[in-house]
Amino acid sequence: MAKLFYIELIYFFLLSEERPGEAGGPFMTSCDHISFELDVKAARAAWRRAKASGVRACWLACSKLAPDRLFNHEKFDQVFIYQDLALPAFLNVLTILQSQIISPLLQAAKPFSFLSRWPRSFYTARLNSDGLHDSRQQLSAQILLEHFGPMLDRSFQLQRTPLQKKSTALALDEDLDEAQVNAIRQLYGPVRVLAPAGSGKTKTLINRIIHLVNEGVAAHRILALAFNKKAAQEMVERLAQRGVAIAGNLDEEGVTVRTFHALGYEILRRHNGWRYQHDEGDKRCRQLLQTAAEKVLRLPMLRNQDPAAGLLASLTAATTDLPEWEEMRTEINGEQFPFKDIFAHYLQLQSAQGYMNFDDMIYWPLRLLLDDAGLRQTIQHRFHFVLVDEFQDLNRSQLLLMQLLSMPHNNLFVVGDDDQMIYGWRGADVQNILNFAEHYRGAATYTLETNYRSTRQVIDHSKWLIAHNRRRVAKDIHPTATAAEGEFTVTLHSNLWAQAKKAVEWILQRREQGADGWSDFAVLYRYHVYQYLLAVLLDSYKIPHTFVDHRGLMQTAVGRDVYSYLTVLFFPQAAGEKEWSRVLKRPNKFLTNSLIRTITSWEALEQVACDLTVSERERLVLEEWLRQVDPFRRIDANAVKVPDLLARLVTSFDLRSFYAGLPSVYGAADEAGQEVVLDVLIEVSAACADLTEFYQQLSPAGPGDPADEWEAEASVPQVTLATIHASKGKEFPHVVLFHLAHDYRLRSDPDWEEERRVTYVGVTRAIRTLLITAPEKEYSDFLIEVSLNPGLAGLSDAKLEKKIHELKKERRPLPMPKNAGADVEPATTSRQKLAELEQELALRRLLIHGERNA
Repeated sequence: MAKLFYIELIYFFLLSEERPGEAGGPFMTSCDHISFELDVKAARAAWRRAKASGVRACWLACSKLAPDRLFNHEKFDQVFIYQDLALPAFLNVLTILQSQIISPLLQAAKPFSFLSRWPRSFYTARLNSDGLHDSRQQLSAQILLEHFGPMLDRSFQLQRTPLQKKSTALALDEDLDEAQVNAIRQLYGPVRVLAPAGSGKTKTLINRIIHLVNEGVAAHRILALAFNKKAAQEMVERLAQRGVAIAGNLDEEGVTVRTFHALGYEILRRHNGWRYQHDEGDKRCRQLLQTAAEKVLRLPMLRNQDPAAGLLASLTAATTDLPEWEEMRTEINGEQFPFKDIFAHYLQLQSAQGYMNFDDMIYWPLRLLLDDAGLRQTIQHRFHFVLVDEFQDLNRSQLLLMQLLSMPHNNLFVVGDDDQMIYGWRGADVQNILNFAEHYRGAATYTLETNYRSTRQVIDHSKWLIAHNRRRVAKDIHPTATAAEGEFTVTLHSNLWAQAKKAVEWILQRREQGADGWSDFAVLYRYHVYQYLLAVLLDSYKIPHTFVDHRGLMQTAVGRDVYSYLTVLFFPQAAGEKEWSRVLKRPNKFLTNSLIRTITSWEALEQVACDLTVSERERLVLEEWLRQVDPFRRIDANAVKVPDLLARLVTSFDLRSFYAGLPSVYGAADEAGQEVVLDVLIEVSAACADLTEFYQQLSPAGPGDPADEWEAEASVPQVTLATIHASKGKEFPHVVLFHLAHDYRLRSDPDWEEERRVTYVGVTRAIRTLLITAPEKEYSDFLIEVSLNPGLAGLSDAKLEKKIHELKKERRPLPMPKNAGADVEPATTSRQKLAELEQELALRRLLIHGERNA
């Protein structure tokens, strides 16, 4: 079963139709008959009396409930539910009881009796923050029990949100399509809106809020949760422009628009007084973690390994994925350890010091809400309608916060796209959006299928790509009737430099063809490190682009290694203890730290290598290394091309194998492995006239753009350089998807499918034209999937060539397709078909047959 952390949220009430003049008044949600402290004999007697009177009565004991046993209430006039389980067992079947029995009965207005062996106090929820890691199922059931218990009170009534007088003061957009209108107008209950790229997701959210206000929902009853700060700000601005009041804090009137983190932080700051210290970064977090870990185990310090890296990864998993205590593990220096006690100590230190990191803005508010029933119910009472943007990217902690906030009214409106779920590395799971209707019984789904953003070529190629994913909702995505044809181009190159050069030339060519500004262009890539190579080339052509601090390349582990090797080998007068220590430790030569500290120059090294007080093994290691470096000390480095020199250095010291053998460093999904950083570093060096110039650029004190200079130029039109992850939610008329290469780190089907979604997100950023560059030999499988039309897969190259030849000879136009508009010229349709077939054949020759001039 997919790792979901849903509460099976059920309607505890029957949504009766509103009558004219009634604004969602109260209605009973309790069942027909409730009795407590009945033994099974008395309970069965009540059931037999009903049967004796001619009623088709059904007997259901909670001890017999099972998820695979379906209940058909239509066969019966009345149902007797006997609750005979002790609390732990009852909590295990509560979601089944609610979703498969009680909810359908209430929705069908079918009478039923709830007969309990236990007193009313048995059904009192016991929520607290310990449940976050005790049992996911138990926590889900306890949250459900909190609203199940009151239903058993005869006097209990749950009202629909009291509505104010309806209004049409806020106009909806006039150009909403049918799917958008249908989604917007569903007032009550859970709603899932599937919104593919370019389908008007934000527009739908804005108009949904306007519709709620027009229907009489008080603005302060509405909560809109965005995935990031930019999306939240855009929603605030657009709502304000339409005259919708916005709440500045939780005490104010107006619609509350927040990111998940901002809302959590506001709750935590108000009720715990904690403050987020952004400038502390990970340093404080590392200190607290290491202190906590040292109370449990002794951290071994191994060379070239960071003992805190595994701890940080486990901490993130604990606060975002919410594993049970016994599932918590951490990896330190290649060994697995339980993380439970370390995490518990860490939480104590956090609480004592009032420290939080970014993930804690959701995790600690969850703990607070679960521990404080009054606070939880106050916030739940304020928000009766909850809207969520980018639902597919939520992790478990965000899902749980959303679910707590939407209870008990359950008017949840989520918008997202399963095809754009690209944050699995942060705990998101595509099953959350795929299985929404299974976990929110009675939920409605609306699919927005018109892409208003892109040209036909971009839409068609992106559809071909994403159709290869199996875990998705099928969608018939199509362009508008007036969409232009657009342009899709693929080029293959022998190295990264050639790909970058092609990207820059392509941008210049389009600039010369029209009046597009620099800001209409974007170069998107999988990993951050490619920005340095692209920036070097754009700078050489004097093309403005988003700021890239070239010193960042030096600050990578690879950059520091290469700098240290170059310093020791070719600029020894600048070599100090740090540089010598680094070259003697990376790769590990198994020399003692005390010995390494004595080596700070070539003279010192040669003396140590001859020192008989040094162990024979260490002397032999140093003698061998001296022979290894001798050829480099003899050459005129500035007479050799820098990439060639670096390639020789990498091979001689086996750096590539060294990096490949290092444990994975915890980080974001758009941070490249060290082998990739090494490749980029070598390619960047090609822009330098000689080694001295490259060394100066690589130096920590090398040239860099001052911050004030960057601030002054930030508003200048410029080419966007961004990772695909960073570009999500944005669009550009012209896009280069740079270096679509095979990724050997992908191991499982879910990995492949998420990586395909990442590529899909990159492709769908393009409005008019798209260029994809890739390596000649090891391009990604996704390149063929995005390039070749599956509808033509049955045609051999020979048949394809024959059809092209026939179309060229044919003087009369092709018959018009059935879905062509009345204003489409047959000749135009014929030209489009010919262009489509010619492009297919050219791409086959390039990608399958290796004809580079195709």
